[in-house]
Parts: sequence; C-alpha cells; structure tokens
Amino acid sequence: MFEKEPWDEDLNEQIKALERENNWPGIVRLLEARCQPDGDLWNDGAAMNTLGFAYTQLQQLEKAEKAYLRWIEIEPDRAQPFYSLGYVYHLRENWEEAIRWYRQALRLFPDYLVCLYRIGYAYYAFRKSYKAKNALIRAKRVYEISVDEKFLRRNRKTYVRVLFLLGRVHLVLKQPEEAERLFRTVIELDEKDYVKPEFKRYELAKALTARGEYRQALKIAQTALNPRFPQPYVLDFMGRVHHRMGEYRQAIQMYNRALSIRRLDYIYMNRAQTHLKLGEINRAIRDLNEALKRTHKSRHIIYLELGKIYLEQSKLSEAYHYFRKAIRSKQQQYGHDYAEAHYALVFYYLKTGDREQARRELETALNIHPNLEWDRHLAETLQVQLTPTREKEDVF
Repeated sequence: MFEKEPWDEDLNEQIKALERENNWPGIVRLLEARCQPDGDLWNDGAAMNTLGFAYTQLQQLEKAEKAYLRWIEIEPDRAQPFYSLGYVYHLRENWEEAIRWYRQALRLFPDYLVCLYRIGYAYYAFRKSYKAKNALIRAKRVYEISVDEKFLRRNRKTYVRVLFLLGRVHLVLKQPEEAERLFRTVIELDEKDYVKPEFKRYELAKALTARGEYRQALKIAQTALNPRFPQPYVLDFMGRVHHRMGEYRQAIQMYNRALSIRRLDYIYMNRAQTHLKLGEINRAIRDLNEALKRTHKSRHIIYLELGKIYLEQSKLSEAYHYFRKAIRSKQQQYGHDYAEAHYALVFYYLKTGDREQARRELETALNIHPNLEWDRHLAETLQVQLTPTREKEDVF
C-alpha cells in the first residue's frame, strides 16, 4: 500500500491493526459508510486509497474502481491513484485500459518503479514486446542508479521481478543469450525466492532450448519438476525438447506423463505434432479433436493444424473446410483475421490450380501480418511484391 497521511490518531491505529491482520472486511466495515458522498471521509484521499486497496484484496473490483476514481478527483496531481486504478484493470486482464491509466501515472512520476514494472507486464501480456522491453529497461535503470538504501531494500522484490520478466520478453524477441543471462542473474540474486524456483529454472531451460542446448535444457527442466507433484507444463516442455532432438518416443512418454496428471489442450496439441512425425496420422487427429474439447481460445490453431493434415493427405475439401473454420473461429474469439490460415489456403489453391486465388490469399495473409514467415519462392511464382516489415521499436 502507499504511504498515507494519518487521519485522527484513533482511526489510524485501528486501520494499522486491521492491515497487520490482513482483515480487509474489517477495513471495509470501518470505512465504507464514511467514504460515501455524505460521509466525513468523502474528501480524504488516504481513506479512498485504503478502502480501494481493501476492495482489491476482496476481489470487489467495481467498488475498488469507484474508490480510486474518487481518489483521482481528490488528488489529480498524484501518480498513485492513477496507478491504483490501472492495477484494477490489470487484475481484470484488461490490458489496454490498464496501460492507459499506468501511462497517466508515469506522466506525473516518470521514475515510478512499480508502475514501470506493471506497464511492462501489461505490454508483455498485450503482445507489445518492444514496448514491454523499453518499460522494463527503464525500471531496471531506475533501481540500479538509486543510492537510497531504503529504496533499494523496499523495492528488491520488484527489481527481481523486472529482471525475470525482461528475460521472458527477450525470449519472445528471439534474443535467448540475453534471456539466459537475465535468468541466471535472477537465480543468483533471488535468495528469498520472490520468483518461485521452478519458474526460474523452467524459463532458463526455455532459453537454453532456444540456443539449441537441448541436453542442458533437459537437465535444468528436471530440477524444475516437483518430485511429489510434477507439473504438467514442465513435462510438456520436456516432451517438446525431445521432439526437437528427434527423440519422438521419449517425447510421447513425457506427454503421456503430463496427460496422466491433467488433460490440457496444449499437451494434446503438442503430442499430435509428435504423432505426425512418427507417421501416426489417426492418433494425431484424435489428439487434436481431444484438444478441441478442452479449449475455446485455441480452437483456431487446432482447426488450422487439422486443415494442414488433410491438405498433406490431398483431402482438399476437408482441408478447405478447416482452414475456413480456423478463420471464422479467430474472428469470433478475438475479432481479428487469421494470417496463418490465409497462408495455408495459398497451398490449397495451388493444389486446385487456382493461382490467382492463391496470390490473393498470400496478399491477404501478408497484409494482416507483414512479419509472417513465408516461402519467398512464392513471390515470383505468384507475382507478389509485398515486403515484410519488422515491428517498430517505439517508446511506450
């Protein structure tokens, strides 16, 4: 919580006692009526801060939002109420709104360390990797240039989490060497385990995999496994590493172990890819259909994979059906067109001999996603002249 100006001494002591006990319902009972328009604390920013925080702890986010909006009205020149309102949207995973309020807080206080971390996280979740990187580098710098020992001690946890998240961003940006360095730094610095040990080792294993150090990655991933309650996501990761190494039977064993713990869509999807490598087409199709039963968010990806399988088998009507279904599914779920499915349709139309429609599908795919990886030989074949561009490294 933020530092607050004390109200009358008796109320201040009651609040402190309730905070020490994490008695958030008690704080709400104490303050809620007094923070209404006809209450004596309606114009008290500290009261709105405390009440809003208590609401967030109770997951009463609509009430928290109202308390923080009132706090902004009372103290519009302070960064903290804008940050706090942003965090309400953060908890809702409404990243666009969270970012909007965090930005307003940072206009008032550009070196607001925790806000820089949170906006970095929001950009990362919102898939704005370069903006996330810029925010986190700035947060890192704010901490590292400080000579205030109290500030450094108080914000050690945030600093460790900044480094960890920055490592994850570097992985997304395909910079595994820097990601590995950051994860190793976190493991060395994080003696109090502000980031859970299994998460640190898991991300380090991912960085090593991205560098092609598969054996070392498997060793690190093994240390990330809880021996009593092995995490399915770690077992799934180990299956994917074995897959990359061409050790398909070992990969299947890992996926089977993961699915014996929890039947998750992405594990079925990954096992399907290994079945395909083994030539086990029907098993791959069964796995993808099992995955469909367990997800709404990834249905478009599964439909695309099913379409590719049928295209490879020259079952063109089935392939077309699934590619179109993939496009509709993404539009319904996310409101966006699906570049990868349009790109898959290029090969469908080439098989049917319709080169003009294949060209239109490729242009559509590249207009949707200019950075899409595509076979450049198609440019001459289909007379496509679009040039992919990279995401601009802009400020946040």
